[in-house]
Amino acid sequence: MATVGVMNGTKLRLYADQAGGSTYTVVGNSLDVTLSYTHSPRETTSQDSGGNASFLEGKRSFTIDFNALHSEDGTNRFQLWYATLASQSLRGLVTFKIASTTSGDTTLTGSGYITSLVQASGGPESNATFNGSIQGTGTLTTGTVS
Repeated sequence: MATVGVMNGTKLRLYADQAGGSTYTVVGNSLDVTLSYTHSPRETTSQDSGGNASFLEGKRSFTIDFNALHSEDGTNRFQLWYATLASQSLRGLVTFKIASTTSGDTTLTGSGYITSLVQASGGPESNATFNGSIQGTGTLTTGTVS
């Protein structure tokens, strides 16, 4: 049964396949995931517009930003993301799924290129983290957690 009411943010996870396939593994020790979807209409203002701006549909794009705690033995750890970004054959291409673990909830799947990857120390006696950004390519596909 799908989540009823406001979803607890702990349930929403980023899953990725650094080989560009569909064998998704959850980003371990994840702190958060953000999907931003934008539409950039194209301007069609002309001398016939009477001084009013006019627009038609344009490009749609999406980006994903994520943060996780660094773990040397974690799934989808920093080193795996870095290897994908540095790979001559993949050049940072990943496939991903954003989903909860609750049957009936919506999933979003797609692919994109890693555009940034940062490994950071939290300072003395704090957690080491890493974060990254993915620039989507193509379309997002909606599905359902089964």
